[in-house]
Amino acid sequence: MIVVTGEYLHQSVQPYRMPIRFAIVQALREFLAPACLSMATYTEEQEQDYSVSFQSDAAIQLLGGLYSLINPAEVQTFLTASSYLITPLLDAYEHINSAFAGDIVDILLRYDSDPEEDFECLTAIVETNLPPDACLELLDQFDEDWWLDVDADVRMSLIITVRPR
Repeated sequence: MIVVTGEYLHQSVQPYRMPIRFAIVQALREFLAPACLSMATYTEEQEQDYSVSFQSDAAIQLLGGLYSLINPAEVQTFLTASSYLITPLLDAYEHINSAFAGDIVDILLRYDSDPEEDFECLTAIVETNLPPDACLELLDQFDEDWWLDVDADVRMSLIITVRPR
């Protein structure tokens, strides 16, 4: 259970979410930095270090407080193997909230795979109150403002889409 007092984060009841202050996300990013490194930068000693594993598990739990996980076990397994996605997911949360402002109903995170194509990824689904045309317009702006500048490897493993409600 994670509770930050005040008006910013309350995770003890999953469906109840309050806006999270971006400074908190930044603090989490700094705290979790060792867990968010690309696997290519780990030394063998760090890979086996319990504290790095613990921080990765903590990061995944914290992401569960930001996103509604559709298939939590699969998301956790994928993130454990692809820890380089943790920081982009924190960044995406900030940018999604900025781009869609008060029109967000929920942000879902789902693991998707296609064994025939040997493909797997995470999909972030931004549910909004907006009509479809407005959703697509904001998604295009989100792409231009931030998403298209994100590393191509991240964009192949993380899809961000919108769903009008």
